[in-house]
Amino acid sequence: MATGTGRPAVELCVVSGKGGTGKTTVAVGLAVSLAGAGAGEPRLVDCDVEAPNAHLYLRPDAPEETEVTVMVPVWDPGRCCRCGACANACAFGALGLFGDRLVVFPEHCHGCGACGYVCPEGALSERPQRIGVVNRGRAGGVVVTWGVLDVGQPRAVPVIEAARARGRTGSDQTVLDGPPGTACSLAAAARGVDGAVVVTEPTAFGLHDLELAWESLRVLGVPAGVVINKAVGGRGPVHAFCERKGLPVLLEIPLDRAVAEAGAAGTPLPDAFPRYRTVFQDLWEDCAARFPERTSP
Repeated sequence: MATGTGRPAVELCVVSGKGGTGKTTVAVGLAVSLAGAGAGEPRLVDCDVEAPNAHLYLRPDAPEETEVTVMVPVWDPGRCCRCGACANACAFGALGLFGDRLVVFPEHCHGCGACGYVCPEGALSERPQRIGVVNRGRAGGVVVTWGVLDVGQPRAVPVIEAARARGRTGSDQTVLDGPPGTACSLAAAARGVDGAVVVTEPTAFGLHDLELAWESLRVLGVPAGVVINKAVGGRGPVHAFCERKGLPVLLEIPLDRAVAEAGAAGTPLPDAFPRYRTVFQDLWEDCAARFPERTSP
């Protein structure tokens, strides 16, 4: 695949099995380096909607905010026959019939519409409920999109999906900063991408969570490579695991206090150390060559 600039077109998701590995450092580094390489305006989409921070590195001006809503049921007691069909049909426990009163638990609702479908009296309608926002702005030649889940809301997936839908348009170069962990949020961020980069550490905890992340991506059908952050040199258990599973180690970022200080100051790695601009450009090209076609369902 190639863009009008002749560079490969890729949608790449940067993930990690746990927080604190340097996932956002890598995602931001990729986007900033692409912007400085004549690749047009790359897209950076922060899918870690419970704690987004990619925008803190880039500080986009005047971001536009769009609300994210989901549909939740509304009960009309005047039409209800109290048969309980709606509560029985709900697989998520979002409805409960207590005597002659139907109680809706919107935090459990998945918006499937089954309750309204089975209601014989048409006593259930739907209304939109806000669960978060998606912000979008520009900074340093990068279009930055990030979702924010409202406090107290349990469902991150719709916000992630909204951020991806808004953030990927208009560019052939998209970097997704995925959420840490291996739950539904990871699947929402990584499903359908060309490939994934798993950022890990050369520790027992890093290896454990790398194994979980790799297995999740394997189930999703997403090809992956590994970036080892805080590397100390030599071979270790992470290298051995990657060799067993056929996972390429794409890059090793050495353990360096100066790198940590740049991250703590909110400075993208390529801006703090220009040599990393070429490093991340090479990482992108490597991924584009390894993950040439979308393979996920």
